[in-house]
Amino acid sequence: MFSSLQNNSSKPTTPTNINIMYGLTLLALLPCLLAFPTVTKRADNQLISAGRDGLCLSLQGGKGTAASNGVPVVSLPCDQASTWSISPGSGSVIVSGTNFALDAGSNPGNNGALKVWTSYPGLYQQTWYLTDDKRIAITGGNQCLDEGTNGVQTYQCTTGNTNQVWNVRGSSGPAPSSVVVPPKSSSVAPPKSSSSSAVSTPSQSSTPSTGGKRIYWNGDKTKCLTVGNGYAGVGTQVQIVGCFSDSDPFASLQKWTFNPSAPGAITVTGANSNTPLCLDAGNNPSNGSGMKIYTCYPGLLQQTWSFNGNGLASLSNGQCLNVRAESGPGFNKPYGSLKDTQTWACSSSDPNEKFTT
Repeated sequence: MFSSLQNNSSKPTTPTNINIMYGLTLLALLPCLLAFPTVTKRADNQLISAGRDGLCLSLQGGKGTAASNGVPVVSLPCDQASTWSISPGSGSVIVSGTNFALDAGSNPGNNGALKVWTSYPGLYQQTWYLTDDKRIAITGGNQCLDEGTNGVQTYQCTTGNTNQVWNVRGSSGPAPSSVVVPPKSSSVAPPKSSSSSAVSTPSQSSTPSTGGKRIYWNGDKTKCLTVGNGYAGVGTQVQIVGCFSDSDPFASLQKWTFNPSAPGAITVTGANSNTPLCLDAGNNPSNGSGMKIYTCYPGLLQQTWSFNGNGLASLSNGQCLNVRAESGPGFNKPYGSLKDTQTWACSSSDPNEKFTT
């Protein structure tokens, strides 16, 4: 088209002709320019707040906490929370000013605990997709960031689940105009009071009679129930790890306080806080629910365990502490794991549900 314009003109090229030619050229190129995708800039110093309750995603301990491998990620009031670097679409969610990324662990699943770990771009458990409808999902997976009754976790992405709505805003920006708070279920943690009746469970002993005991898997005294990642914080995953000697600096993460003769809590002795942390099966314990430690609430179903003569540690809904058979070794620091733990329907013949002290 442009060559024919030039060939049909025997007059010298004038400024007017040049302007016309440039204009036609730009019009011809415009569709090509529009075909390129818009580059979305990564936003730093962002608060990520839950649509469910308005709490913000944060390192445990809040915005003054230094990021390091294994520090749990929890939800806190936004004025106390850490900030993040995040962009729409797929990518890492990074603690602002650091090289530590939001990490869902090597086998993300329902009720999974969150932590931060050194950022490895493209690593499955650190690659999140911020969607247009305000979900934060693991790219290529089926797990979403979820604000459950017991705090932030991973959970299967579900359309219409308001626990999975997240608002991203600058740390100095206004809070969302509305917060979706669904009706509280019967598994909501009751007030810290011995008279609470919010959860119907057997009464539990106020003073455990067994202190600092290891819990062995299937009678093997080389395999211990252990708080993972070397850090006993809210939401940290519980795993099976090779047993440490008493002199090991992480030995307290394998020692538990409980009463084997009455229903009650199983409390880790090496908690990195002034608040006791208990073995917790999540707000709806069922087959495959991941195990973690969480703030202790007396009488809460998912924290009230009974031991029986068959070596089972059971909840009142028929679920038992269970070693996930298909899980494999994990190579986290400062120590690796042998297996992951979960709950499963109680069976006295299942070796993955045998636990002794």
